[in-house]
Amino acid sequence: SLWEKRDLESQDPKAPPYTYFRLDAVHLQALRHFATSVDSNLLPMVWQAWVRQVMKERRVSKDPARRGSKSARAISKAAAAAAAVAKSAEPTKPAEDAENAAAEQRAPPGPSEIA
Repeated sequence: SLWEKRDLESQDPKAPPYTYFRLDAVHLQALRHFATSVDSNLLPMVWQAWVRQVMKERRVSKDPARRGSKSARAISKAAAAAAAVAKSAEPTKPAEDAENAAAEQRAPPGPSEIA
């Protein structure tokens, strides 16, 4: 058991003659202090890492020699082309589904239209 029974010397006659003490109390207190220090240092540490990462990405994007074989424009053009191909490959909807979609897209009547 982690609890140890210890004698209690007290002047109060109503006080119990013993108390219980947790044997790993010192270790728990050290663990609590460690967790508090990590918690208080975590936000500045994450902020510093994020700033370093952003600065690194900016340096890489400005230096053409450090970039990969494709520039950002070529990658975005390729992504746009892939999206266009994927959109054209979608199956066509029946006429009633198109009517339902058009009805859903209509805006609700405004206050001037209701009165």
